[in-house]
Amino acid sequence: MSFLWYLTVIPLLGVLIFIHELGHFLVARLCGVGVEVFSLGFGKRLMGTRRGITDYRLSAIPLGGFVKMVGEDPNQAEELEDTTLSFTHKPVYQRAAIVLAGPVSNLLLAPVLFFFLLLSYGALLPDTTVGGVMKGKPAALAGIEKGDVVTAVNGKAVSNMLEMAALVQSESPRPLTLTIKRKDKTLDLTMTAQAETETDILGDPRTVYRVGIAGGAGEPVQVNYGLIGSARRAVGQTWELCSITIEILGRIFTGRLSAKEALGGPIRITQMAGKYAQSGIFDFFSLMGMLSVSLGLINLFPMPILDGGHLVFFLYEAVVRRPMALRAREISMQVGMMLLIMLMVYVIYIDILNTFFSG
Repeated sequence: MSFLWYLTVIPLLGVLIFIHELGHFLVARLCGVGVEVFSLGFGKRLMGTRRGITDYRLSAIPLGGFVKMVGEDPNQAEELEDTTLSFTHKPVYQRAAIVLAGPVSNLLLAPVLFFFLLLSYGALLPDTTVGGVMKGKPAALAGIEKGDVVTAVNGKAVSNMLEMAALVQSESPRPLTLTIKRKDKTLDLTMTAQAETETDILGDPRTVYRVGIAGGAGEPVQVNYGLIGSARRAVGQTWELCSITIEILGRIFTGRLSAKEALGGPIRITQMAGKYAQSGIFDFFSLMGMLSVSLGLINLFPMPILDGGHLVFFLYEAVVRRPMALRAREISMQVGMMLLIMLMVYVIYIDILNTFFSG
C-alpha cells in the first residue's frame, strides 16, 4: 500500500469506523451490557490496552472494526451463570438501540462535520460582476453589459451568484427586474428568464430558468453563515445527502442506474481521499461527512450481516414474542456474509474497470 493510503485513507476510514463502533459501545454500556473487545480493524491484534473486562485494540486489517459484547453469541449466552451483563438477556428494545447506535452515530457525524466546516470557513462564492452576456438571451436583450454589477433581483438584494441564481429560479417565470450598477449609475432592467431543460445529479430532467449571464468576474465573496445559519445548512446538506444516497441505491437495485457508474470500493475511495486531501482540510472533511452518511445508511440495509439485518431479527422477536430460531439466524448470517463478500468483490471489480479500463 502506498504512503498516500496511510496518510489519507487510514485516517478517513479510521474516524468513520471509530465513530460507528463507539456508538455501539456507548449505548451497550448505557444498557448495562459488558463489552469484551473494542477493535479498530479485523484480524490479528497489533496493540491495545485492557480496562476492566474490555480489550481496546488495534488490529491488522484496517478496513472495519467491531465491538464484541458479553453474551452476544446465543451459544455463549446459554453458558453464562451471571446474565446481568449479557447482550442476549437484555430486553429487545435495548438490543435494538445498541445495534441502531452505530449507523445513527455515522449519520450524526455528518452534520457535526458540516457545521464546524461552515462555521470555520463559511463559503467563498463568485460575485455578481458580469463577466459575459450570452447573445440573444434575456439579459443581453434587456441591455446588460459586461462589467455591470447585479445588486438586486425584484428588489431583493444579492451579494453573490448563488443568491442571484436562486432568486432568478424562484421568481420565474414572472418578469424579473435586475438592479445593476454601471460605473456611477444605478439601472433597473426588466426581462423574463428563459426556461431550459437540464439533467440533475441523478440524471433526471428538470426545468431551470436563466437570463444568460456569466458572473464571478470580480473578487470572490466570503460568506459567513454564523452559528444558526451553519447549523441549518449542515442539517440541510445531510438531509439532501441522505435523500440522494437512498435514491441512488434504490435505482441501482431496480436497474434504473448502472452500478458501474454509482458504486465505488477501496480503490475509488483511495483516489478520492488523496484528491480531496490535496485540495485542503475543507474538502477532505467534506468527503468524510459524505462517506459517513453512506456508511450509516448502508449499515441500515436489511441484510443479515449488517446492523439492519439484526434490527429485522429484533422486529420479528418483538412481533411474535420469541427470538427467531437459532438455526435460521445462523443460516441467514451465512447467506448475508456470502452476499457481502460477493458485493465487495463486485465493487473492487468495478474499481478496476473504472481505473484501468475506463475507455
